[in-house]
Amino acid sequence: MPQNEHGMFSADVPFPPASSGDRVRRLLWLYFSGREGFNSTLMVDGEGTSARVVEADIGATDGVIHVVDAVLGVPAQNLRQKLAGDPMLSSAFSLGQQAHFNDRLADEERRFTYLVPSNSAWEALRREFATAHKQLFMGRYAYQSTTVLEGHIRMGEALSMAELVNRTEEEGGVQMLRGFLPLKFSLEDAREGGGEGGASSSTSSSYLVYFDFWSARVIRPDLRCTNGYVHVIDRVLMRRRDVVPHKSAAVAPAPAPTLQAAAAAAALVALAPKVVVGGGL
Repeated sequence: MPQNEHGMFSADVPFPPASSGDRVRRLLWLYFSGREGFNSTLMVDGEGTSARVVEADIGATDGVIHVVDAVLGVPAQNLRQKLAGDPMLSSAFSLGQQAHFNDRLADEERRFTYLVPSNSAWEALRREFATAHKQLFMGRYAYQSTTVLEGHIRMGEALSMAELVNRTEEEGGVQMLRGFLPLKFSLEDAREGGGEGGASSSTSSSYLVYFDFWSARVIRPDLRCTNGYVHVIDRVLMRRRDVVPHKSAAVAPAPAPTLQAAAAAAALVALAPKVVVGGGL
């Protein structure tokens, strides 16, 4: 079973079971909570619902039974709780701790549609825009971090990926909380190749999010929560100019000595007492 860099496995088990009209194949995800070898627990995630495997490998005449402590597919966590516990979303959760952005996601009276970049997406941003990435995560400029995250979220509606595609076809796009232009969503045809975490895309189609002049792929669509949807994407929806650079976020070179400093050093040498080494009286 392929494992991604977050310790998550995509099981080749469709969940929920695909109907004849479904073009997107959703899978079960498995991961270990806690440190491996230190009372770690096997977890399974189905359509956004995480459950703990309390008893595994029960043999039966026609298969194997694994007992879990929650009903998969029935949301039991709000968006904040989902981000806090999902190992693929820890970077987005960490960034959202600034200015209490994550606290909004715990509001059960509101509905949210949140496009959450995976940890790999944030790492790709670090390689492409190192200074901007450092500035976002250093904690001093929370207003800029909040602005970037607000470009990924829509408040007031809980929209599945199918609904986002339909909204794009009917209205031309979906406006996020921040952003000059609405985002566009589409469903692309099946293609050969593997996705993040080893999820195969050869037997199903994939959702795409169009931002500016490029697109992000939805690697885990329709994670249902009690107050909305999380859709995990493989790129951060941000341009370089979206983060105003600050000098404190850049690595400053060592200052070169000035002419004044060199002259002052020479003067100190000249004033130093001279020691004469000679013979005796």
